[in-house]
Amino acid sequence: MEGTIRMSRKERNRLYELRQVLEGKETIKDAQMKLGGSYRQARRRFRRFVEKGDKGLCHLSRGRPSNRTKAPELREDGASWKSRGASALAFPRGLENGRVAEKATLHFASPFPRR
Repeated sequence: MEGTIRMSRKERNRLYELRQVLEGKETIKDAQMKLGGSYRQARRRFRRFVEKGDKGLCHLSRGRPSNRTKAPELREDGASWKSRGASALAFPRGLENGRVAEKATLHFASPFPRR
């Protein structure tokens, strides 16, 4: 046994239904109707389940780092963020509760900025 596999609820539902198909208790079409999605997707999932086992139903990008992660030298740890206190979270000067201060006036080139 290789260990445990972390699965979402959706993946566990797929596992149950595709095991039913594998045991001959229902067809791929029946499983597809219960799970949603297209028949083509159900066939692809079933083929991957047969080839790779339970792990074939897990999302392929699980465990990989995100493409949006920042480099470690650019990331700021929580301790330094917390040490700066609430002032770091305050609104910039002239903003109050996310709105432009009442003193500020907006000037547009046209009286109708949008159509």
